[in-house]
Amino acid sequence: MLGYVHAEIYEEIYADPSLNVLALAVSSDSQKSGIGTQLMGWLEDQALKNGLTNIRLNSGMSRTAAHSFYEHIGYKHIKDQKKFLKILLYE
Repeated sequence: MLGYVHAEIYEEIYADPSLNVLALAVSSDSQKSGIGTQLMGWLEDQALKNGLTNIRLNSGMSRTAAHSFYEHIGYKHIKDQKKFLKILLYE
């Protein structure tokens, strides 16, 4: 396998439905060969075919190479945020 993309429909009450990218991976030997661009292009085509007008994704703050890739293919950095988690345990 050279690459993989995984997305789901993301619905909010304050915005139109979109695709949310959950994962994009390209094997280290195949990076910079256009596979990531092809996968994201395919995903964009699927979104449009299904009436979705945007794709969203989150990327960790330290993943600067990934950020450059996304910007290179037309994605805009629109928000910085912190993620919070509370573990709930049953007793």
